[in-house]
Formats: sequence, C-alpha cells, structure tokens
Amino acid sequence: MTEKDLIPMRSQPRIVLLILALLIVAGGLFAFLHKGQQLSRQADKALVTQTEQFDRLREVDPALVKWQEARQVPTGLAQTTCLGTMESHILVAGGKWVRFLQQPSQDGVGFEVPFDVYCLAGSLFLGARGSVYRIGAPGAKPTQFGPALGARAVLTGIAVGTKDLWVADSGNRVIWHFDTAGKLLGSFGGREGKDKSKGLIVPSAHLKVVLKPDGNLLVNNPGRLRVDTYSPSGALKSSFGKASVDITGFCGCCNPIDIALLPDGRVVTAEKGLPRVKVYRADGALDSVVVGPAGLSPRCEPQIAVNTTGQILVLDAPARVVRVFERKQ
Repeated sequence: MTEKDLIPMRSQPRIVLLILALLIVAGGLFAFLHKGQQLSRQADKALVTQTEQFDRLREVDPALVKWQEARQVPTGLAQTTCLGTMESHILVAGGKWVRFLQQPSQDGVGFEVPFDVYCLAGSLFLGARGSVYRIGAPGAKPTQFGPALGARAVLTGIAVGTKDLWVADSGNRVIWHFDTAGKLLGSFGGREGKDKSKGLIVPSAHLKVVLKPDGNLLVNNPGRLRVDTYSPSGALKSSFGKASVDITGFCGCCNPIDIALLPDGRVVTAEKGLPRVKVYRADGALDSVVVGPAGLSPRCEPQIAVNTTGQILVLDAPARVVRVFERKQ
C-alpha cells in the first residue's frame, strides 16, 4: 500500500466526524424550529384569548346605558385638547385656536391666541402650559392672570367661583388657589406627609378640578383610580372609586381622566384605554353609563362637560366632534 493510498484512509475519521457534526446541527436546528413553531402557536392562542377578553370588556350591559346621543357638533379643528361651556356655547380648543360652537347650530366662530391652550373655563379663562390667561371678549388680547407657575407646570383644568379660581396642574400634581384678582393664595395635593393614602398621583396630563355648589372641590385622582372631594383649604373629605375592569370601577393605570358635575350633584367621569363615560351618585355608587367603547372612537381619550340643560358633552377628538348626550325618557 502506497502513501497515496493511505491519505483517504486517514481522512475517513474526519469525514465521519464532520457528518456527525452536521447531523447534530441539523437536529438542533430542527428542534429549535419545532420549538419556535410551538411558541408561535402558543403566542397566537394567547393573543386570541386576550383579544376575546378585551372584546368582552368593551361590552356594556344595555340596561346600564341610560343616555342617548342626541347629536354631534363638528369641532372645526384638526386637533382638539380641551372642552368647556359658556352660557349656551360649547367651547373647544386645539393648539392656539379657541372655537365657540353654538347649540344646536353647528356653526361656530373661532379666534387665535399666542400660546397653546391646555384647558379653558367660562368667562374665557385659558390655561397655557404654565400660566393662566384671561380674555375680556372673544378675540381680545389675552392678559396673564396671576404669576407663572414654574417650568414643571402643565395646566389641565380650571374651576371658576365667585371669589376664587382653582387651577389643576398635572405637572406639579397640585391644585392652585387664586382669588379673582389673580393673587396666588396657596395650593394642595402632592404626596406629602406620612399618610400614603393621601395626595394626588398623576402619571399623565389628566388632572381636573370642579367646584361644587357647597364650596368643596371635586378632583380626579387618576393614579389612585378614584375621585376625591376636598375642602377649600385642601383637606381630603371623601373619596370614591376602585381599581377594577368591572364597569363599576376604573381600569388601567390612571383613570378617570376627566370629571364633571350634573345639576343634581351626580358625578360624570371619563376613562381612557377602554373609553367610556359614566355617572356616579353622590355616595359613589354607579348610576348609569353614558357611552361605552362602542360609541366612541377607538383611540378616544374623552373630555367631558355638562351644559346648562344637564346634557353631557363628550369631546371625541379622533372623530373631530363633540357628542351631545341626553337622558333617555
């Protein structure tokens, strides 16, 4: 046997080892792909289950829906950030534009201001990012009301009384208190003191304040998934709400995002995620549902207000309309 004949024999173990290695790699690849297919099927099944569960959460018992949509009023704005009322008008704002929507007419007039409007209230108080402005008449030059509230301020709600003005600041997580001349009298909220159950938790720009007829203040506390009542001095008097996907509670990380008050004292709330608007009695028990997810745009973060006739106004920004709801007879 020559040396040339020995070379193939010497190579045979290497070839066998190479074949074995290729078989091992192929087997591992097959197992990996098979496992991947199993995980993909499991993920698809989980996604279907989650979708079914979410669809069930979107459903609302028709017996609870005691309001009906009477009409829609186009906003006339490409983007809207806030909603309010003044006398018989609906007020909406988006960017630097404020627009009056007459009822029941769909015609409106608007005017521009030199700042982005984050919130508004009757008598034409406008909230910019860190300051409050007042306008004497539609289209008039705005004048700053009170001092600027700092770089962290994000003003998202205004409540006007006969002697006081209250401003919700979601950036600083406080409610500011002014007199009608614009003097800053103080603030409350925040997470101060040892009692962890007190204070406002505001994960996003959704903090509102409503002045009640008795002089107390209604404030949504979205991070705690509840609605609080405070005295004018800032003492917490009562709360209602619970974290729950059930229709009686508030779901998600931070709801309700808006509140309003009906003439008889019932509280209207709005939620995002599962967009829905509900009414609660003074004791915190669910009274009725105004509109559920099926009646609003999927990405709607509803802003709400109540007009002088007791109708509930819902700003559906993606649809560019204000939906007007009235109690079913």
